[in-house]
Amino acid sequence: MIHGRQTPACSSHHADGGQTADGGLTFCTSDGTVYENPGYLTRSERKLKREQKKLSRRQKGSNRYNRLRQKVNRLHTKVRRQRQDQIHKMTTGMTERYDEIVIEDLNVSGMVKNHKLARSICDAGFHQIRRMLEYKCAQKGRKLTVTG
Repeated sequence: MIHGRQTPACSSHHADGGQTADGGLTFCTSDGTVYENPGYLTRSERKLKREQKKLSRRQKGSNRYNRLRQKVNRLHTKVRRQRQDQIHKMTTGMTERYDEIVIEDLNVSGMVKNHKLARSICDAGFHQIRRMLEYKCAQKGRKLTVTG
């Protein structure tokens, strides 16, 4: 089972013997499996910032502008694909290992209003995790419960 909390500490000993996934961007299970948020956007942020700054200095419509725009798009695509691959692996492992998964319906839009955590929360991809768990549980005949 997965159970969501918004606490920064990740406890592997949950009262109902299930999995805990905290809002501290680390997903923990009762059997000791820990899924860290690798922060792909944070890792690529420096390179993205540099290339976007170069792009802003180019004249719109020029060949160099278009080349640099494609380079920035490739960087964003790389981050998106890395995040998607990690989430696929995590959700597949969870659906193969557990018969019942319980997740909390987090108020992500409210969490993003905290400007200090907004980038990390968006980088974690909570909606993607929930969406993938929903369809993978349906495919494999597992039970997914969303608590409010």
